[in-house]
Amino acid sequence: MSKFHRTVNARVQDVVRSCELVMPAVLAREKAVAETKWYGYRFMSPLAATMHFADVYREVLKRHVRTFQDVDRANQVRGLRLDLFDAPDRVLTEVWNARLDADEMGIPYHLLIEFGLDFASRRRWRKPPRPGQVFGTGNSREAWFGKLEHFLDGPFEACLRELSDLPQYRVENYRGLTSQDDLRDYLFGELRSATRPWDMMVQTYCLERRYLPLTSAMRAVSKPMRKNVISSLRSELAHGRVMIEPEERLPLISFVPGCFGVPAAPVVECHGCPFASLCSKTCEVVVKTMVRRNGSLSPLKDRRDETRKEGQRRRTRRHRALKAAALLHPQPSA
Repeated sequence: MSKFHRTVNARVQDVVRSCELVMPAVLAREKAVAETKWYGYRFMSPLAATMHFADVYREVLKRHVRTFQDVDRANQVRGLRLDLFDAPDRVLTEVWNARLDADEMGIPYHLLIEFGLDFASRRRWRKPPRPGQVFGTGNSREAWFGKLEHFLDGPFEACLRELSDLPQYRVENYRGLTSQDDLRDYLFGELRSATRPWDMMVQTYCLERRYLPLTSAMRAVSKPMRKNVISSLRSELAHGRVMIEPEERLPLISFVPGCFGVPAAPVVECHGCPFASLCSKTCEVVVKTMVRRNGSLSPLKDRRDETRKEGQRRRTRRHRALKAAALLHPQPSA
């Protein structure tokens, strides 16, 4: 699954499908998490991100069952239906909201789900947690957060490898976007903290992945070590041990945030977004497409509203019938 789109039409179709599958209130949350989610998901549409979350949940659940229960059962475990995204569904809404919660916390999906399954197993839950339960439930929520911080010590470095297929973060595609600056700030922090040998980090961040300009990265290296780092990099290059990612230029649509084109009330962050004008025009296209295909922006909301109104009408008719019966057959006075 691609983590970004290369054409506006493809992005529009993804947003239209999202409007058909979940309520507007769910989609409205996308704006709030656009800049808090893990770097690897910042350019994905809401639908693509949720499908990815579902795939990760299935994969991690199978691995968990295989490790802690037995292989035969793991082969039978599905976790989520394969046709989950075919139609609106309560489980789909649960998965969508769980993904949004993960985005709000800024945690890679596989780490969050692994921790949630491990947490439930240690507390001897009878069944593995559903997507909406990987954050703990009820009285366990406080303990869940307490254990999470310890669990996350270290794994984030490995998660950076997932970004290798995102050209948006490479120096040749730098546009001063919030997501790009956020990743740069994170990596500069890693360099200043010297979480690994400087030469290894500079080689990865500046030469192989090209997330950071070399000159800027070297300023984060301790002065006495800079000559050694440069010498090491030259040696690695001379021996052909530096695997450089290919340069790839992208169309504008590949840089838009996750909330792009989602019909919802603007938030404060929208006013400073460089894609605000294009987003507004895309929202209009999404609305027109939904009305043409389905008769309204949210047929799902329309059906639920109609069901609620019909329930109210039934209750009103029942109340009136009881009232009329009481008038026709009054209770004798004591």
